[in-house]
Amino acid sequence: MNNIENIRRKIGGHINQIICKKMYNLTYELKNKIGDFTSIDIGPGSGISTICISKAYSDSYNNGKIYTIDKFFGTSAFRTESSPLRTNNSEIIEKNKNILKNNIKKYSSIDNVQIIEGTSYNLKKYINQDTKIGIVFIDTDGMINKDFKIFYDNVIENGIFIFDDYANKPNNICKKLVKMNDTELEKYIEERKYPKGKWEKDETIKSYCMGKHIRIYKIVQYFVKLKLLEIIDQHADTIIVKKISNKKLNVEELDKAIKKMDEESYQEFLNLRSKK
Repeated sequence: MNNIENIRRKIGGHINQIICKKMYNLTYELKNKIGDFTSIDIGPGSGISTICISKAYSDSYNNGKIYTIDKFFGTSAFRTESSPLRTNNSEIIEKNKNILKNNIKKYSSIDNVQIIEGTSYNLKKYINQDTKIGIVFIDTDGMINKDFKIFYDNVIENGIFIFDDYANKPNNICKKLVKMNDTELEKYIEERKYPKGKWEKDETIKSYCMGKHIRIYKIVQYFVKLKLLEIIDQHADTIIVKKISNKKLNVEELDKAIKKMDEESYQEFLNLRSKK
């Protein structure tokens, strides 16, 4: 594990030493319990999370697949002088993709890793009803309900979810939105809508106005209250939960719950704006 900490220091990443160690241990232990399984890493950045999982695969002789998914732009994980934070073009995307690929090849094994450009939506063609998922790490935009629709039912009982940015408090983006005037806010929303067809519906201010931390917190708590997930550990803003039921995801009920969460968050947001 000291080796993984050295790697983390060299390539960077938002997850700390404690989470790296837990991710490795959980992946290793799960293989010994259930045999080979698939893992999903959404938002690996420069690759430390994928490397933790991959090294545990190698050490436990897990022949399963690791799908690691990123947009390869719009994240501080790739922020360098030659790779601006918000740049979205093929040259930058390819450069960032190579950063991830080269880090995995250098510090672990690329053999069982499938790098996918995009979001979990692009994972659909790789998942079928027989895919057995054991480990899921998500460090993205907070729309984990959309991720769940794609692969939640494939996650085995006692499978592990690790969510970054879990906190019941507004983040810095929310604080920024609260201070904006109406014109600035309209422009911000318009610039950040998902392209039509990428998801079921275009996103609106209600989906992220209080920040992704609160959104992830509310969604996780929803599944905990339904006794589908159980919180087993938390360090700072990263939470580890275990799937404790094989009950199928009720998409219709989830959509209703998300709509209610978004309406409540929007009212909280408006209340904050009224006090600015």
